[in-house]
Amino acid sequence: MKRAAERKAQRESQFPPKPPGMDTIAQIVRGYCNDITDTKIQEKGCGVCGLLYNINDLQSLDNCKIDLKNQVTRKERYSVDDPVECIEGPVVDPNCSNICRNCANDIKNNRIPRHSLSNGQWVGDVPNVLKDLSWAEKLLIARVHHNYCVMRFSMSGMKGLQKLRANAISYAVPMPKVYQILPPKMEDLDEVVAFIYIGNTLPTHEDWKRTPFLVRHRKIMDALNWLKLNHIDYADISISAENLSEYPEDEPPVKPDWHKSDVFQNQEAKSVTPHREDEEVETGRCPFIMHTLTGDRLSELEKTDPKQLKTLALKRFKEDGYILGIGHSEKPESIYHNPSLYPQMFPWLFPYGMGGIGNDRMKFNKNLLMYHDKRFQLEPSFSLIAFNHDQIKKSSTGGFLLASKSHFEDIANRLLNIKDEVLAHIIKHYETEQEKQCYQLLRDIDFVNGKIEGSITSKKYMRNEIWSLMSYLDVEHPIALYYADTQETKPCSRRTILQVDG
Repeated sequence: MKRAAERKAQRESQFPPKPPGMDTIAQIVRGYCNDITDTKIQEKGCGVCGLLYNINDLQSLDNCKIDLKNQVTRKERYSVDDPVECIEGPVVDPNCSNICRNCANDIKNNRIPRHSLSNGQWVGDVPNVLKDLSWAEKLLIARVHHNYCVMRFSMSGMKGLQKLRANAISYAVPMPKVYQILPPKMEDLDEVVAFIYIGNTLPTHEDWKRTPFLVRHRKIMDALNWLKLNHIDYADISISAENLSEYPEDEPPVKPDWHKSDVFQNQEAKSVTPHREDEEVETGRCPFIMHTLTGDRLSELEKTDPKQLKTLALKRFKEDGYILGIGHSEKPESIYHNPSLYPQMFPWLFPYGMGGIGNDRMKFNKNLLMYHDKRFQLEPSFSLIAFNHDQIKKSSTGGFLLASKSHFEDIANRLLNIKDEVLAHIIKHYETEQEKQCYQLLRDIDFVNGKIEGSITSKKYMRNEIWSLMSYLDVEHPIALYYADTQETKPCSRRTILQVDG
């Protein structure tokens, strides 16, 4: 007891602590510098799985005896006379000379690493013809259109001092449209893309060249010819030079609707401390931002007529809001158990058509975002589309789980018997039994949405978790009641602070 009292007195005598001396400061700076050296933060790819790891977690690939041979690769072809062959030797990435610890342990135990390239996850190197494609060119070479977009291009400033800004709002639809002839006709592109230009002056040809909305005939033709030779899902397509000749090279493929207006900062690109100069540029490439809608907004415009999208988009953009486009296909492509879907949507990411997302047992899309060449990280729409598809799948799964419960019949009856006018009236107040059933219906919907990332329910749960970390356990505690008062200033707290400072 005496020693404990002495230690307590010693701790109390050391408070507040003295300012750190020069030796302590030097030790802190030295530790910080050691933590940010190349050996601590540098990452390299694993030759077996292709994922990025810290170099401290890697070892030389030459020290491992690898026998990972599988018919999951494809050798590049240069003409129709070249045979379709697999790459000889073990399935490893030739651009990586290291192996991660997880893969090394599996190989040591004679197991195929779960995330190895030989386990159906080989994607191959991106050829030069599929690199540096503009956003519009990617639309023309993709066999499956995964979303419908409204593009916005704006110019502000006085003549000769204009600044450019562009963005696109996309919506991942559960029924992508499949094309047999590429590039599609220019009139078909109007069904996928709407283009709205807002500014006080019309852009010149030089301004258009700075945007990602132009197409190059030679670039598209070379890309399609290469894909037809090497991509497993492009072997049966027809390349139409006639359709390609319809597209201009000095202006966007979709005729923009010009609306003269002064451009202000739009909400989807605004930061907490916005600076308009950070969004727009006077010279160089125009910044391009890709957005999408998630969670509660996924089904808001599900039944909107595509012909009304431009009008709705203009209204949103003038209000500094955002907009999306949606549509349906006569021949839908399933997003379930379809490994060829993503290679057809993103042929510039999956150049050989292999390594598509189709295995539900593995979080393959997260692994792709950690691929060593960062192609999936740098693609603006890949993570957004993958996230949208994941939301659609989780909502369907939640619906099936709800249907399998014993009280599903009661839930179905509530859905059938609830009146729309009652839902509208309940916003103000509820008194009757039917109005109480509306709240029970909302709880039923929360059961499905609770597991969907980005939904209103998941955000509500997250908000409750955050609030629980800072709120009092006992809401009737005198301190809680005191701080919950409507007074903006607390005189007693102010006096306490002054006493401590004094």
